[in-house]
Amino acid sequence: MYKSADALYFTLLCKVLKMLFLFARC
Repeated sequence: MYKSADALYFTLLCKVLKMLFLFARC
C-alpha cells in the first residue's frame, strides 16, 4: 500500500512539474 501511494505521489509530482515547465515555456 505504501509503495502504491509513493508511486501515485511521484506521478502527481511529475504532472505538476510538466505543467510548470510548459507554462514557463509559453
